[in-house]
Amino acid sequence: MSTRKQRSSGLSDLEYDIVKREYDEKYELLVPMSLVRLGFTDKELVKAREAVDLKQWTTAFVGTKNQCMAHIVRNLSTLLKMNTLYEYRG
Repeated sequence: MSTRKQRSSGLSDLEYDIVKREYDEKYELLVPMSLVRLGFTDKELVKAREAVDLKQWTTAFVGTKNQCMAHIVRNLSTLLKMNTLYEYRG
């Protein structure tokens, strides 16, 4: 069972997915996050144009479906930041 929605927040949209895990009946909140912001890609390499930032679907929270929705509401600004690709204009 999967719930995919678009949340609008001013200029940006947050894409997320809430998926039920079969082995423990809990729900995962999945959000595409910037690999630079997660620390997997060096931002200095992106600045030097030797690498690019990509998004990776990542588990942001595990709990009941209602807890996942509450986590989105409480942490919307952080989730939006993590969802934004790192860009260097220089």
